[in-house]
Amino acid sequence: MAQISNIQDVDVSVAFENNAGAAVAVRNIAWGSLDQTIVTVAVDATDSSKAVVSAAGNVGSTKIFVDAEYVVAGADGAEIVHPVHGEADVDVTDSGVVFANFTFGDPRNQ
Repeated sequence: MAQISNIQDVDVSVAFENNAGAAVAVRNIAWGSLDQTIVTVAVDATDSSKAVVSAAGNVGSTKIFVDAEYVVAGADGAEIVHPVHGEADVDVTDSGVVFANFTFGDPRNQ
């Protein structure tokens, strides 16, 4: 789980493992957010296993997700494609930043 304020972003990466904990190669990695009013996800242009999660300004909780394909060779040599899906929780809190905005009236003589 990640927790950020509504004016922050955070780097995230994903690794894929089999049930024995060994790393496996995947293809077609795609990222997303279940609620883009809470956070958005921008995929790294050079490495799709990395992304940046950015607060969208609102406070709340959502999930980010990643989808990919794990490919193995079947007995006949044909590809067998297994879809992979993972999710992680992201909580966005209020930054607590408050600004004082001054409004001046028209000048007048004393």
